[in-house]
Amino acid sequence: MTMPLSRSAPTLPNLLIIGARKAGTTSLHEYLSLHPQIFMSKKKELSFFDDGNRWHLGVDWYKSNFDAAYPINGESSPQYSRYPRNAGVPERIKSVLGAPKLIYAIRDPVERILSDYVQMVESSDFVPERRPFRQIFENIENERQQYLECSSYFLQVSQYLDIFPRENLHFVVLERLQKNPVGVLRD
Repeated sequence: MTMPLSRSAPTLPNLLIIGARKAGTTSLHEYLSLHPQIFMSKKKELSFFDDGNRWHLGVDWYKSNFDAAYPINGESSPQYSRYPRNAGVPERIKSVLGAPKLIYAIRDPVERILSDYVQMVESSDFVPERRPFRQIFENIENERQQYLECSSYFLQVSQYLDIFPRENLHFVVLERLQKNPVGVLRD
């Protein structure tokens, strides 16, 4: 199948990259968008299923981000794996999409926390982090929503396994993606 030259009718996605933040979701989104049978949303992190973000825009808005001319349509929103901050996401996904394929990107959890911290220090999109990392690390158990919960992969994945069959969930490990991108993408 060749890539369509122009957009066709809107459709719903059948593939979601659900997290974790700072675990290669941007790279994975870009790599998948290069495949001729995959249409990845032009805007990464639509965050539609986060009811505090774009859920109120409705399904028609969400559909407008995808192209029915492609057999696979996808989006990437690490916010979908920020439970309990973003509770109810798997249920909303199920209610709209049924049982899409889900890709959960992970990496060494301590490295993920450090990368998240660096982004927050350098951020202009959020309130920048001003505390030294040592202060955060020494009190990490109280940093649950910002740092620790995003690296609590079992907590995040269990929310999805309560709703979706295991065969719908595929894991991509950032360190493996970096070492062997072709092999990981083939999987």
